[in-house]
Amino acid sequence: MEKLWEACLVLQQSVTAVASTFNALYFLRYSSKYERRRWGAFALVLVSLALLFQSIYFGLLPCLAMPEAGLFPGTEARFAVGLLPLGASLLITVFILKRRKRRR
Repeated sequence: MEKLWEACLVLQQSVTAVASTFNALYFLRYSSKYERRRWGAFALVLVSLALLFQSIYFGLLPCLAMPEAGLFPGTEARFAVGLLPLGASLLITVFILKRRKRRR
């Protein structure tokens, strides 16, 4: 059962990392004539990078490192903690895709 949890965790954290990378790249390229919007895009770059690094450090690295070292919490706990970053990252991605669809 532990291997199933680890596989779910790797999938969850990989999706979070990919979505966060997409979001960060989108907001890095974002341009607007309004300074407040540029600052908002910069803030979302930082949020996306934080989600990316969190998913790598707490999700993917522990699965690749020696789990018996005891440096990280259990797989189920990491999976539960990873649900919020996954949801936030995917929500931002949905907003980006909806905006791009409206522009066409």
